Amino acid sequence: VAQAGTMSLVPNPAHETVNVQYHLETGSVQSIAIYDMMGHVVRTIPVAAGVSDGIARVNCSDLPSGAYIVRLVLAGGHIDGMLHILR
Repeated sequence: VAQAGTMSLVPNPAHETVNVQYHLETGSVQSIAIYDMMGHVVRTIPVAAGVSDGIARVNCSDLPSGAYIVRLVLAGGHIDGMLHILR
């Protein structure tokens, strides 16, 4: 279920790190998950409980070049974005 809110990934494409910036109209983020195109979770980033606005700096230096899905995991839903890694 998609939720009301926004997420941006900066820079995108990324090389070493990406900033996941988010703002939610309601609710809060439980975690941030990064999936490869096969649907496997390659990274999970915990966030502080009860946060509806924030920036998470994510190290992606060990991920190979390619496309990834960044998912904000919310209570009862999620917000997805596409991240590209270039080496």
